[in-house]
Amino acid sequence: MEPLQAVDTRVLRISRAQTKESLMFTLQSTDDGMFLVTAVVAGGPAALAGLLPDDEIIAINGVSIYDKDHDEVLGLLKATLETELIVMRDMGTKKDPKRWLECDVQLARIEEAELLGLRVAIVQDGTFYVSHVASDGLAKRAGLEEGDQIIKVDDEEILGLSHEDVINRICHGGLETILRIIRRQPQAKRKELMIAVERSEDTVPLGIGGNSFDVGIVLVISIRKDSPAFMAGLRPGDQILGVYIEDKFITPKAGFQGQFKGHLRLVFKVSREASNDPLDINSDQEDNNNNNSKIN
Repeated sequence: MEPLQAVDTRVLRISRAQTKESLMFTLQSTDDGMFLVTAVVAGGPAALAGLLPDDEIIAINGVSIYDKDHDEVLGLLKATLETELIVMRDMGTKKDPKRWLECDVQLARIEEAELLGLRVAIVQDGTFYVSHVASDGLAKRAGLEEGDQIIKVDDEEILGLSHEDVINRICHGGLETILRIIRRQPQAKRKELMIAVERSEDTVPLGIGGNSFDVGIVLVISIRKDSPAFMAGLRPGDQILGVYIEDKFITPKAGFQGQFKGHLRLVFKVSREASNDPLDINSDQEDNNNNNSKIN
């Protein structure tokens, strides 16, 4: 059996009060022209709109970003208070229980005339997903959720079928219909920490390797072992939301690490997965991607 290929296309709308307010997510461009979300801060505008790590952004406010450079895309993201994104969500080819749940949902009706209370949409690659679940309907009581991808109806594969055929199988297949679905597991809860990093001289590197994309946060990729950041407790996977330098709070933006010079004590405000054990430390890791920056 071929690995599951589950791709979902969605329209997300991010709202903020002013254009200087951060969208609170990180974006990485790849050599083949893709723009991938690498991290999303819980509670931020992007998270509230439903953006998830690993989403691929393909259009911003109706403008395709294919063949645009990184700075052009950042400009589009920051230009308006209401930002509409079209994203491709790759459900993956692995059945990783930490990220994806695959299960059967039973829709049992008393009579065929009873409404199921759901809508099913088909996307361009022929996959089907639940686009709406009525709050008081049978589908809701059965446990279906918006965004669930349907891969089988009554144990039969539906990839390649028409939208009409799938709807008929679900709605007119009898009093009991079993849907096999795959669902992205919810993101782990995160907590905010204040971590003070001290060094003997301002020429001593902090030891942090990270991605900084001028959209609100820095994602820590690596920490040099025995560095000031390591000794203070910063870890790979932390999201840096900002830095207190004396009484001034600095938010991540292009070149913000230059303001660290001349200061021996920096207090980092970070977001970290609450359930995470300490991650492995990559002692001398450097990323040569032009869109990654190392913080000294």
